Amino acid sequence: MIINQMSKMHGAGAYEDGQFRIVAQNGGYVHFSTDFGETWIEQTSMGLNAWNRIGMNKTAEVICIGDNGQKLWRSTDYGATWLSDGFNSSSWLNIAVSNDTGKYIMAGNNTSTYELLLSSNFGTSFVVKAADVNNRIYGVGVSETGQYMVASGNTVTHRSTNYGIGAWSYLGYEAWFTMDLCMSASGQYVTRAARVNGGDGIHWPMVSNDYGASYTTITSLDEAEWYYCDMSLSGEYQMVAQDYNGDGKLYLSDDYGVTWAATTATYTNINGVHCSGTGKYMCIMHGTTQYLSDDYGATWAESPYGITGTPFLASQGMNKLL
Repeated sequence: MIINQMSKMHGAGAYEDGQFRIVAQNGGYVHFSTDFGETWIEQTSMGLNAWNRIGMNKTAEVICIGDNGQKLWRSTDYGATWLSDGFNSSSWLNIAVSNDTGKYIMAGNNTSTYELLLSSNFGTSFVVKAADVNNRIYGVGVSETGQYMVASGNTVTHRSTNYGIGAWSYLGYEAWFTMDLCMSASGQYVTRAARVNGGDGIHWPMVSNDYGASYTTITSLDEAEWYYCDMSLSGEYQMVAQDYNGDGKLYLSDDYGVTWAATTATYTNINGVHCSGTGKYMCIMHGTTQYLSDDYGATWAESPYGITGTPFLASQGMNKLL
């Protein structure tokens, strides 16, 4: 059982920016922290699973977690209780929850049966968007109100400006995979971490400042396999990281993705990044270790607060507030 401190937190602003955190282990448990990661609670009720993606709203009231190859789990009471939905996927590739109330949930996965699931009622039910959004979806993003949505993946990118209702626009064939996607609260800024389809897989991140209608390729960065990205609610602070099988370098932007600089941290082989709502707090994962920054990525340190067990950290998340 999650201890009472989870269910006692109520209302908007119950947690400060980045105060509520989740870490999921691949083949292990899900862990929660309500004090910026200083102490952790192990959630065992969902069992040992290959967890791989997490999404939540700004208060952490609505949380959605994908179990790789199995179920989609959701909580609407700050992680106190959990329900699993009847969708089995070979891999939940990305999950996005509208930051305001958590009413809208998007889940992309690696199957040909339901590439994108969309809920507009806090996860009570989902609509399969395979007719509008085809091919495997690796990256999803939803604006705070739910009006703007982007789903991107295996050579395709689709976009909705109407809360996911009706037909989605199709941006045309792309010779690359979007491996991760993040969106600002307004929906204006969208960043995609990408790799080429086939060959050596190298490509560059791409950024949009027009609600995902068009993208600029950031060729000033290394041509590599880019797998991870995240941004603050405003979109001002952004993170992109290369594939953990390669150099795993982390780059940061503090001007809405216009210019980028390599972080001073020497950690490589990164397998996940996350940014708080203000951008002040950032996390990266490497194997079984978290590295943390509380100064907009200027300095980094290994987390002194361990997560029990040996499985590597597969995903993480933190609540986003301004």
